[in-house]
Amino acid sequence: MTSVQIMETIRNALAADSALLAWSQAQFGKLPTIYLGIDERKPPPADEFPIVSLTGITFLQGEGAREIVGQIDLGVGVLQEEIISSGQMRTFKGLLQAEELRALAEDTLYRLKLPGALDSRAETAAVSAYPLFISYSILTLSSLKTTRRALPA
Repeated sequence: MTSVQIMETIRNALAADSALLAWSQAQFGKLPTIYLGIDERKPPPADEFPIVSLTGITFLQGEGAREIVGQIDLGVGVLQEEIISSGQMRTFKGLLQAEELRALAEDTLYRLKLPGALDSRAETAAVSAYPLFISYSILTLSSLKTTRRALPA
């Protein structure tokens, strides 16, 4: 499977994942927009949020390497102005929604049959720029290289 095929497989799976779609519909009243790539200097228009984006894929491989290791960069974004107040506590609802959406998108990737194993440990982070909330993950994909060759004819 090539990197392009992996990216398209991930994009298609995100666009069809019933749990992710149902959650988005319940939270925002619409389905998420799925991006393959993103322009960080010119964010998508407000009416396209929430978004889920595969922002990049990187592979480290070489002649002497025993395995192929890849990184999948996955990001989500939500626009949410609601702040939940309870006594002295304030919670930006968008922060929670972005984290939940990212977790659902990650779960979609874990269910995929990608070549190799997707490490269950992901590096995650969140960015708040009220009312925009972004959460992203860097997931590791590793696959042992094969040295098998075809039998002589």
